Amino acid sequence: MAPVIVTVATMFFGLWVTGGRALEGIVRPDGMPYGLLEIIMKGSGSLSVLWAVSAGVATAIILARVQGIFTFTQTAELVVVGFRELIGVATILALALAIGQVCRALGTGPWVADMVSPWLNGVSAAPLIFVTSGFIAFATGTSWGTWAIMFPIGIALAGQLEASIPLTVGAILGGGIFGDHCSPISDTTVISSMSAGVDHIEHVVTQVPYALVGGAVATALYFAAGLLL
Repeated sequence: MAPVIVTVATMFFGLWVTGGRALEGIVRPDGMPYGLLEIIMKGSGSLSVLWAVSAGVATAIILARVQGIFTFTQTAELVVVGFRELIGVATILALALAIGQVCRALGTGPWVADMVSPWLNGVSAAPLIFVTSGFIAFATGTSWGTWAIMFPIGIALAGQLEASIPLTVGAILGGGIFGDHCSPISDTTVISSMSAGVDHIEHVVTQVPYALVGGAVATALYFAAGLLL
């Protein structure tokens, strides 16, 4: 438990330190000092995670030695083994991020949205937006990037077609999560397969059928809601 507590505490400490550095010399318009939440929000997540993981690993090594569970040599060997197991995951994640960047640079999301927009009407808007958001998220591996693309397009189209705005918002959010969950280049998918200790592609293949069933049901319900609303 102690390594976990140290990791979490160091994470927040790192966000506070890096956030304070980022805001150094910047004065709020009202002249008041920045609050804790504002400082943390400006912190560097990647650097804070590095500090937190390092502190957690160091704590685990020290406790293992003090309690006589492992020697320093044994713990060092275990750390090396752990790093070695993460090399494949880190490689997949780096390549996945590169593919996602290429798709975004090519404008995959806006192109798909532009191709689908002529087929939309008041009834089909929500289900088609859901499917389109899912496809974009699957291709790019990011739900947040999908939302950034689809929200301005989807909301504008829903307003023109007099479709339900709340339903459209739900379709964009749901589609982004659906595609991100299925995508083999999504960071969450890569981390999930790593955490489960299974082959990455096997993890994707086994989870997609369940996700497709849920996506099909959601599409049908969005269509029904479009008829009712």
